[in-house]
Amino acid sequence: GTSHAVTELLDRADALVLPSRSATSSHLPRLAFLRGTPVVATDVGDFSCQVRHNVDGVVCDPDSASLANALTTIADDHTWNRLRTGVVAPTIEDEWLAYLSTICQCLSPGRGG
Repeated sequence: GTSHAVTELLDRADALVLPSRSATSSHLPRLAFLRGTPVVATDVGDFSCQVRHNVDGVVCDPDSASLANALTTIADDHTWNRLRTGVVAPTIEDEWLAYLSTICQCLSPGRGG
């Protein structure tokens, strides 16, 4: 299926590159991290909250020169190996529990507002 094809692509990729000029949110960095793949992403939406710059990926400004520099950075074998080692697979259960906890807090009576 489609998810198997995505998994296969991430397993073969050196990095997932997200060159967006604007965004809100995406689960793509988490999918890459589940497969141990570093991420190069522009600093839009929530990418900079998901990708730890110079730890498990590279975050750059959303312009072609910054993206080119980020790709040059990750192309260095030493840097790529360090970033790949820095990738930690997200704990999906913990993310869902935090999400549900936030929803419950928002819905609880007497919250004010």
